[in-house]
Amino acid sequence: THSNVKSSPSRVGGGGGLFDAVHADTRMEAEITTKMTMLEQEQDAMVERAPHQVPCRFTVIGSPLLSEHEKTQNPKPKVDKTTQRTWLFHDPTELVLGLQGVHHSEENPVWMDLICDAETFVMISEHVRPTIHGLTIEDCVTPECREKLELFDNYMLIVIRTTSVHHEFMSEKLCILVFRTMVLTYHTGEACDIVVHEALLRLQKRHQVKCP
Repeated sequence: THSNVKSSPSRVGGGGGLFDAVHADTRMEAEITTKMTMLEQEQDAMVERAPHQVPCRFTVIGSPLLSEHEKTQNPKPKVDKTTQRTWLFHDPTELVLGLQGVHHSEENPVWMDLICDAETFVMISEHVRPTIHGLTIEDCVTPECREKLELFDNYMLIVIRTTSVHHEFMSEKLCILVFRTMVLTYHTGEACDIVVHEALLRLQKRHQVKCP
C-alpha cells in the first residue's frame, strides 16, 4: 500500500526563505550601525596641523599708551574707541615687547588674536597678565579638547568648534579667553580665521569699534 501523503520540502540546508530574510535584515542593520559610527567619528575628528604648517600671525587691536605730555595735559582723558589701532606681528618676541606699549582698561579693552603652533602659544601665554591657568593652556593646545565654557578667577574660557574649510566632516577649534580688560583668541585653522574676521566686521558695522 502506497501512502498518498506527500512529504514537504525540507528547510534545513536548502536556503529557506525565512531564515535568509532574517539574516539579511540583521546584516543590513549591522552595516548601517557601522556606517553611522564611522560618520560620527569623522564629524568628531579635529583638523590637526603640524607646527610648520601654522605660520605665526598675531593681531592686536587696542589703543596706544599716552605720552607723558598727554597725561600732563589731560590726566583723565575721555575714552575714544574710534582711535583704536591694529598692530600685526609675525615674531612672538616682537609681540611680547609690543604689548608693553598697548593700554587696556575696562573702558578701552584690547583684543589679541593669536595664530601659531602650540609651543609658541605656550611661550606667549607665560607673558599674559592676569595669569592664564595651566589647565586652560592645556585645553588650548590639546586638539581633542571638547567644546566648553569654564569660569576662572580672572577670566572666562570658551572653546567652540567650527566646520573645516577643506574637510566637510572635520572641525577646527577656536579658544576664546575673556578677561576684564582683554579678549584673547587662539586658533590654528583657516575656518576659525574666517569666524574671527566675521566677528570683527560685525563689531565695526554695528558698534563702530574694532575691539568689543
